[in-house]
Amino acid sequence: TLNILKSASKEPSIKSVVYTSSSTAVLLPEANKEIAVTKDTWNQKAIEMAYQPDPNGYVVYGASKTMAEKAFWEAIEQTKPPFQTSAVLPNTNFGPILDGGEGSSTGSFPIKIWKGDTSMMNFIGPQYFVDVRDTARLHVAALIDPDCNGQRIFAFAEPFNWADVIDVFKKINPKGDFPAPPENEGRDLSKIPNEDAVALLQKHFGQGWVGLEESLRENVKGVDGLKVQ
Repeated sequence: TLNILKSASKEPSIKSVVYTSSSTAVLLPEANKEIAVTKDTWNQKAIEMAYQPDPNGYVVYGASKTMAEKAFWEAIEQTKPPFQTSAVLPNTNFGPILDGGEGSSTGSFPIKIWKGDTSMMNFIGPQYFVDVRDTARLHVAALIDPDCNGQRIFAFAEPFNWADVIDVFKKINPKGDFPAPPENEGRDLSKIPNEDAVALLQKHFGQGWVGLEESLRENVKGVDGLKVQ
């Protein structure tokens, strides 16, 4: 992160830098708990937990993302580069996979569930999702819009849980044999300042968020030869 900023500062043609952060830089979601997130929220809890004995891998991931984005903004404050800077914080990404494979990271989760693999349900609880195309759009908007300078842009479209995913799959393929979601998994009740992100999508692309159903349909297109409409 810091080396990229140093290199960018040496190139006068660069006008804007967008840093890809993560939702985990602000919080690790907890089901049925209202958490009010602001643009000044940091996941300090994950950092503290990461230095405890035998930390959970997801906690360590969140701590690393928090510390990395903090370092980004601290470097901006210290060096005051000549270009505009912003950060996009995406949550769970669903949506189309361009290479036709099963994807990686969270993009692979819907395909795995479609095929009966529920392993991710054991460690990924209810949280927000965002369509990968909206994540890309927000990066473009942040790059070109001067109003984004110095801003954290929250790519959190809407909350979901695994029951929602299974419900969409049953709608796509009513005859499908899909696994049952976890019992009593609850909801992500976090309050996220994503209004600016919606405004950017509308301003630059004439649309709001891609919804969960559309995103999941695109995510599983081509799975086992399925012709998703």
